[in-house]
Amino acid sequence: MLDRGGLQITTTLDSELQQAAVETARENVPAGENEGVGASIVTVQQETGNIKTMAQNTEYTVSTETEGETSLNFGVDQSWGGGGGFQAGSTLKPFVAMAWMGAGNSMRDTVDASRNNYDGARFPAYCLDGGYAKIGSDGWRPRNAIADMHKTMRMDYGLYWSINTATVAAAYETDLCSITDITTAAGIEGGGTDSGPLDPSNPSFVLGAYEVSPLTMAAAYSTLGSGGTYCEPRAIESIVDAEGEEYSVPPVQCSPGSLNPENIKELNNTLTQLADERIAEGELDFPIAGKTGTNNYESSTWFIGYTSDLSTASWVGNYNGIGPEHTLRGQTIGGRYFEDAWGSLIAGPMWVDYMKVAGPKYETAEFPEFDGPTGNPRTMESSGGGSSNNDDSDSDSDSDSDSDSDSGDDENTDNDTSEEPSDDSNDESSGDED
Repeated sequence: MLDRGGLQITTTLDSELQQAAVETARENVPAGENEGVGASIVTVQQETGNIKTMAQNTEYTVSTETEGETSLNFGVDQSWGGGGGFQAGSTLKPFVAMAWMGAGNSMRDTVDASRNNYDGARFPAYCLDGGYAKIGSDGWRPRNAIADMHKTMRMDYGLYWSINTATVAAAYETDLCSITDITTAAGIEGGGTDSGPLDPSNPSFVLGAYEVSPLTMAAAYSTLGSGGTYCEPRAIESIVDAEGEEYSVPPVQCSPGSLNPENIKELNNTLTQLADERIAEGELDFPIAGKTGTNNYESSTWFIGYTSDLSTASWVGNYNGIGPEHTLRGQTIGGRYFEDAWGSLIAGPMWVDYMKVAGPKYETAEFPEFDGPTGNPRTMESSGGGSSNNDDSDSDSDSDSDSDSDSGDDENTDNDTSEEPSDDSNDESSGDED
């Protein structure tokens, strides 16, 4: 049929944005500059699930003998014919926050981020036998990349600076199955051999242990940009043959109310400030929101951001593996040397470059405001007519933490900060950064 049917196939791609995505990926991460380093930009439209761009820095080839060429599609998981995806890192943390609010908490409520020893701990999990998930004999001791962050802090502060122990504490006080209910509703599934919904029996999933694809995460974050509606990603709008016969293609399939819109409004108070202050830094003049992520050994970096109409996953990493031999740390990428390889330093700027073209082409309305009291997630100061329950964290500490995105003792960290902490210092013993 493809060879002889005279088919006219109309895809969902926006050709102008696709070209911009290809150019941005290749300018930021030149193919072949470093062994196995790839880049991917995937955009979905929130109200339809239509894939508007799917680009990467490499040239396509059926042979991978030449550096900078590959047949692997970084943007999708195995079920779409791609690879296995990449560890999500701290990009999963907003969905933990959604479950936290779903349990009746506020982003202004405090969590005990001082605890970093969960050896033998039982995490509530209503859908598992016994009603809990127990940490095994190997133990689990999540760490932060910034010193002096083991303390009580507000949930929004912990998310803004990506404090691992704050996310784990919130998960421990909520329910792991409630969190996977949220991730499943947002379409998050493992991208490789661990395909299917995330497994709540392994608590480290809350810090991004599972491998996911950029398409999966772009679609998941679209639920935050749309106010709670999840739409199945789709790539083809129509197929017509030479005789004018139309063939069936996946329709627009959306599920309104997948996530709680009021909780999204409160969450966006944190994610809009994170994206605007720490990623765009004034380079974009329209409302944006999003979250960074970095996986184990800094072998992958993420920024997943959205406007009122588009959701885009930006990924830069080594597609050959996760171990220390695949780290981006200490490499020159796009002519810039990276002593540290964090989502805010690599994937974030690539996202901003792309959005300078993509944003103005589509609607960029203000996100709906949360009616209740909010706080300043950056400094723990109160705003929006409310007051913080607890101000134990340093108000002027520009700190960020790692994101444990692996099970066991491997520390996948997520150091999202684009500026050095004013009072705290990086705790290099804690592993990798987001």
